[in-house]
Amino acid sequence: QVYKHQLTMLKVIVRATSFDATDSWGKIKKITIMSPHDAVEIDLKSDEVSYTGGAAQMILMDTPMELDITPVEIGSVMCAPDVKYNVIVESEKSYVRDVNVVLKTSAGQALSSANDAKGKYFIINLYFNSFNDIDANGELLKWNEEYEDLNG
Repeated sequence: QVYKHQLTMLKVIVRATSFDATDSWGKIKKITIMSPHDAVEIDLKSDEVSYTGGAAQMILMDTPMELDITPVEIGSVMCAPDVKYNVIVESEKSYVRDVNVVLKTSAGQALSSANDAKGKYFIINLYFNSFNDIDANGELLKWNEEYEDLNG
């Protein structure tokens, strides 16, 4: 029996698309990722995996920070796999945005099932524009130089 990694790693990077966007948003106060489940159950005899429980809120940051046009890594989490995640962003100017981030393959196609995200590593890029909107994408990265899947 070979151990297979059952979680997905998400790293969040933020940047303003212009200096006008930094002024428009002000400081970012909080970023939260919503995961579809808060527990993983693994039956070691049958290798059956199930994700249970309600949605999990994972707070990546809750200390105000200035937006910059240079990308800034906010943090990363390991969570239940899914094809998309909601990222909730709060700014000091009372903006709250719920951003839907779709995860994509290395070919740029949307994942077809949560199983496609198991053992994978994604960067979630959040681009803050001056119209008080956030463009987002979920980009697949390699865990190491050889494999894009932690399971090899």
